[in-house]
Amino acid sequence: FFFCSSTLGSTSHHPITNSQYFTLINLQSFSNISNVTMNFSRQALFSLLAGSALVCNTQAVLYGDEQYGDIEGGRFWAFHGNGVAVVNPETCAVEDTIDGDDLPERWYDGVYMEYHNHDVSESRHDHVRKLAHEHEDEHNHYILINSGLSSDPDPVTGEVTSEILVFDTDTRSLASRIEGGGRMVHSYGVHNRNEFWSHSDLDGMFYIVHLSDLNDHIGETVTKFEDTPSHGKLLWSESRKLGNRAFATGTSEKILWEVNMETRTDVRKYNYANDVPEDVCRGLHAIAYSSQSEHIFAECSGGGGILEFNVANDNIEFLYRHADQTGSLYETPDGKYVVATNKSNNKMHVFKPEGNGVQHAIEAEVTLDGNPSTVSFYPKGSDNFIACMPQVENPIENQSFKCDYYDGCNDARSEEDVNAGVCLYDPADNSKLLRITKDSDEEQALQTGTGETAPYYNACNRCKVDDNFENGECICTPNCGSCQSDKSSSDSDIGSYCVDLNGLISESAGAITHIPGAGAVNTSGGYGSTECGYGRTYRTHKRGGKYDASVANVPDDSIVIVDMSTQTMKCHVKIDGAPSRVLYVPPNNNENDESGALSLNSSFFKYSLVFVGMLASMVF
Repeated sequence: FFFCSSTLGSTSHHPITNSQYFTLINLQSFSNISNVTMNFSRQALFSLLAGSALVCNTQAVLYGDEQYGDIEGGRFWAFHGNGVAVVNPETCAVEDTIDGDDLPERWYDGVYMEYHNHDVSESRHDHVRKLAHEHEDEHNHYILINSGLSSDPDPVTGEVTSEILVFDTDTRSLASRIEGGGRMVHSYGVHNRNEFWSHSDLDGMFYIVHLSDLNDHIGETVTKFEDTPSHGKLLWSESRKLGNRAFATGTSEKILWEVNMETRTDVRKYNYANDVPEDVCRGLHAIAYSSQSEHIFAECSGGGGILEFNVANDNIEFLYRHADQTGSLYETPDGKYVVATNKSNNKMHVFKPEGNGVQHAIEAEVTLDGNPSTVSFYPKGSDNFIACMPQVENPIENQSFKCDYYDGCNDARSEEDVNAGVCLYDPADNSKLLRITKDSDEEQALQTGTGETAPYYNACNRCKVDDNFENGECICTPNCGSCQSDKSSSDSDIGSYCVDLNGLISESAGAITHIPGAGAVNTSGGYGSTECGYGRTYRTHKRGGKYDASVANVPDDSIVIVDMSTQTMKCHVKIDGAPSRVLYVPPNNNENDESGALSLNSSFFKYSLVFVGMLASMVF
């Protein structure tokens, strides 16, 4: 019989969540382990009992390595400007490094994957994931990650390329490099096909690597644009409801693409231009699948909210535009909700399915100041999750919560705003700082106007002083935004949020926990068009066991580890470079699980297995 190591869920729609382990046990062999007294890691224990460890599936997948976060005792791999740091979250120490001049200074998305040396074609939708290998002496554990650097255009063809780097996590070394399209940002571990999919923003194609050959991509690419290649994402699912169907987005065209994962071709495109106002939703970005309703959620790029599509019955049907909600999209591991973290508007939205063909209801919304980033889910009991997300707030001390890309930094109306680093732009050209010409009517007005009647509401008092004119011109706010010279930063009011989802929905006190001092990231500079402007800032993080690790630059270049079980900060782990990405690698046979070794000498443990196994057999 089988059991899931955490509490079994509802028998209605989601009998087992992806936060639960699924193991086969031979009852007749139980007596053979009664005298074993040594401690085993959780993964080693399951391997002893079953020969291999299995994990219950999720309904929808964002990246393809979420299941490994359920195994405690692993390591976080921090990819930074000078290499890779392997971090032990229990000891809060860097225990290994990988460096070299041939490693990129910047990284994009990656996933941890395990190559299964067996035919997976018959079990692609079997609701289980194999985590151990049939041949433990083989190296089958990898990280595949996109380089954040692209080549210069080829002088003849103009082609731009970038690389996928493959790391062997057993030897902790670089295994290979694979050339692909330019600026490959998002990537996905399609583990039930032994495939890694990476999307190129420059040519609009997915490049596919099969784990049986880590020296090149397979040569087939999946194209998902009509006229203009752009940034985009992939949504694939293990759900039998979708089967081989997947969906892809692009930020420059009003199209939702359907992809056949088996044939690796785009098979359908839905143009939603007639479903939304002309001036909104120029393309799609983040995407999630509600397994209960069989609906797709897609975030509008360039504003416009979230679009909801019904994809049941092998079809795509536009359903509804949630105009007042937006953000990164995630289905909860049990399929009960779809969550959007709205970094731009400091919000978190929770959508509840109402049935196929019916738009989701807004079950809860909450304000989370400081630009909440993407979310990680940690199970709490049998039917609840803690959702944690790091903040992306500007850490420059005088600018925090007043000036950044998301909240704006472009409408100075007072000396107080100017002191907070807010810029004053030219009304005739809002990409340029306002400049006052000497002896102009504007300068005369500055000298005579006061209070609310003063031009620019006293945000240009600097230009009342003759010494601030150079070559007959004065800039009202030269020391603003990203041009501010003093970049003294602090994370004293910045860190992470953790939200008890059931508590939020029931409006319980204490449902939201703010963890200040849990690190911050430097804001990115503008894109060149706006003087002294800021650009979009990202803060990646990854769950491993009960821990969530996020990248940080403040107070140091570090990985910040939050204990999701207690919603408290555990530690900052300083690393030798600015981190771009962090991934989680579960323990292998050479690593001790210091976070919770289980003893086989416990009669309570043995009988608990029998009891839970009997329950599981009745459920299934």
